[in-house]
Amino acid sequence: IAAAIALKDLAKLPVPKEVCEAYGVEGLEFGREYIIPKPLDARLITVVSDAVAKAAIESGVATLPYPKHYPLTSVDEVFNG
Repeated sequence: IAAAIALKDLAKLPVPKEVCEAYGVEGLEFGREYIIPKPLDARLITVVSDAVAKAAIESGVATLPYPKHYPLTSVDEVFNG
């Protein structure tokens, strides 16, 4: 549920120009044609992972504390860091 809520909230934020350029559009705005973030939106990995980690800790499902390297600030941190 935390991931779905994070996606909903992210979809309502301004879309970075890099995402619009990747899809060849001038702009994207929450509405009938844009209800969830695009797969190439780099914010997905930072926002959703943070929300899921926090929900796991709050619900007691997580067996480890909140990661010291969270929240992630870029996709590079996932693979390099």
